[in-house]
Amino acid sequence: MKIARSFFLSILFSVSLFALKAQTTTGTPRLQLTTAQVDKINKVNNDLKEDLQKISPNLSPENRAKSINEAVQKKEDAMKKILTVDQYKIYRSGMEEQARKFKDKLSERSKQMQNSGKN
Repeated sequence: MKIARSFFLSILFSVSLFALKAQTTTGTPRLQLTTAQVDKINKVNNDLKEDLQKISPNLSPENRAKSINEAVQKKEDAMKKILTVDQYKIYRSGMEEQARKFKDKLSERSKQMQNSGKN
């Protein structure tokens, strides 16, 4: 179960990178980002990507999850400094929606795999 949770966290944060990148390009009107904010967020995205890539796959699931959480917390701290309070609320709402959609897709695929195994 812990391995599945760690895997889910890894995938979720990969999706969050994609979602954040989409928000900074296609979501600019929604967040009303300045050019300076977009530049800073792109740097945060790149830093998070590098931090996640540095995490060893040989770590235990617990240590891997801890490292992922630390990298994501670092990103969240940076985002709070870059965005206004209202922008951050919109950003978090978008990220939570992306996470829900991704979790729903994983759940649906899991059910499909279970059902195909019964045939």
